[in-house]
Amino acid sequence: MMKIYLFILALFLFGGSLFAQSHSGLNLGYLSTYPDGKTSTGFYAGFYYNAEITGDFSVQPAINYGRAGNANLLYLPVMLKFYWPDTDYNFQIGPQGTYILNDYASSSDRLGMDLNIGLGYDILYNVFINARYGFKLIDSADVYPQSDFNTFNVGIGFSF
Repeated sequence: MMKIYLFILALFLFGGSLFAQSHSGLNLGYLSTYPDGKTSTGFYAGFYYNAEITGDFSVQPAINYGRAGNANLLYLPVMLKFYWPDTDYNFQIGPQGTYILNDYASSSDRLGMDLNIGLGYDILYNVFINARYGFKLIDSADVYPQSDFNTFNVGIGFSF
């Protein structure tokens, strides 16, 4: 897990020189989780890095802290963003690592893997909004039911 953190940190610090059009910034918004058929709501906030590969395609990894109900979560999404031609609308898809920070889960039950699908809109060059739904890919309900949940978030991002 520490290798993932170091990789993301290096990407944020040194990744700008890898791509011609890249920027990083802050994102925050509403978070909803669905463990055991119940809904827990809260917020998320974090940092992202967006690297444009072509005019219509970019990669956006992020590291986010989320709190929904009593759960403290760390999210590591890596979204592939596909822009509709000649618009500021985009379709997003990508994997997301989820780590439960609370002590009530054993260390092996804290890590999950999701598939995120979402839509976004670039309001300005440095401001965007998006909505994403994360589908849990790894089922560990036999061991720890609270670690198996889907997520929904709606947020805004600001680049610097």
